[in-house]
Amino acid sequence: MKQYHSQSPAPRTTSPVELVTEALEYMLDHYAEPLTLESLASALNCRQEHLSNRFKQVLNRGPIDCLIRLGWKKLANCWQKPLYR
Repeated sequence: MKQYHSQSPAPRTTSPVELVTEALEYMLDHYAEPLTLESLASALNCRQEHLSNRFKQVLNRGPIDCLIRLGWKKLANCWQKPLYR
C-alpha cells in the first residue's frame, strides 16, 4: 500500500472521441508535413496501436485512411479555387 501511494499520479486520460479529435486537429494543422502513424502517436503521447484502435472505434477507419482522405479534400479545394481573378 505504501508503494502505491508513493507512485506519481496517473496521466490524464482522455475519451476515445477526445483523442481522435485531437489527432484530427493535429492532422489539419500539419497536413503538409510527412505524417506517419508513428509521428502522430508520438505527437499525441500515446502508442500507435492505441491510437489506431481509437480511430477504428470512433470513425470505423484508421488514422492513415483519415489522413489520406484529408489530403484528397485539401487537393479538391485547390482545384475549385480559380487561378486568375
